[in-house]
Amino acid sequence: MKENGFEKILSSYDNLSKSQRKIADFIVSNLGEVVFTSVTELGEKLDVSDATIVRFAQALGYSGFPELKADLIKYYKIYLNPAERIKRYIGEAGSEELTYEGITRKEIKYLEESINTINEKTFQDAVELICSTDNIYIFGTGSNEPLSSHLYYRLERFGLKVSLISVSGRNLFEKLLLLDKNDLMIAYAFYKPSLDFKRLSAITSERGAKLILITDSMTPPMIKNANIILYAKRGPFGTFHSPLVPTAITNALIIAVANRLGDRAIEYLKKLTEMRKKYYIDSTEVSPRENNKG
Repeated sequence: MKENGFEKILSSYDNLSKSQRKIADFIVSNLGEVVFTSVTELGEKLDVSDATIVRFAQALGYSGFPELKADLIKYYKIYLNPAERIKRYIGEAGSEELTYEGITRKEIKYLEESINTINEKTFQDAVELICSTDNIYIFGTGSNEPLSSHLYYRLERFGLKVSLISVSGRNLFEKLLLLDKNDLMIAYAFYKPSLDFKRLSAITSERGAKLILITDSMTPPMIKNANIILYAKRGPFGTFHSPLVPTAITNALIIAVANRLGDRAIEYLKKLTEMRKKYYIDSTEVSPRENNKG
């Protein structure tokens, strides 16, 4: 089977010069960023000349950086395939790493790293924006829907006016019709920006609304319209990731918002309890949704 660009870098690494290894190290560690980067931008990031990058690509058998980049883009698309990610995660882990302890210790490692990558002022700015905005939209589709639903559920219980967006395609536009400059969008988006996220991000920016982005990617297409970015890695690029790190970020936001709202949040929860008592909800009562399951 023909080697792709990523595999060529790994197999040729020992034969590369010191400056070329510097380029290889950056590409291997930041593949998701490199596929959106020009040769000049890459040179500026690494403080090397364009010619050095061209020679690096030629050492791998390419005519130049554009051809290498095109091959890396193909690999990038395949690498993000869900089946390949879980297969790679299992294949790269040793038997000890696939125990409960091994898997959990990996998660703890990335939780600890998130403490260093999320700036405290940025986090507090996000909390302040959530508490001071009248209308809040929360976007999360697919595997991100449980995260957005959890945040929506908790913020609504604090008396905040919140709308959940978990639809895609044409239905997305209906949810954004009333979005204006005084509103806030909180979005969960990972790996690379989906078409729905690109649309949502563009509309949010055009309307002048604020965007808080929770992500594990700092590529320009992902972050270009975000006002506040809560960035943390969830694991090695291209492998299966659990939602533990973004869940931790979500829970931290919820607790910090409750603290900032203070009596306002407590009073709203008291009103909810009083309403339940007044109109008494039997523990055996079935909700319409549950009743329709049969």
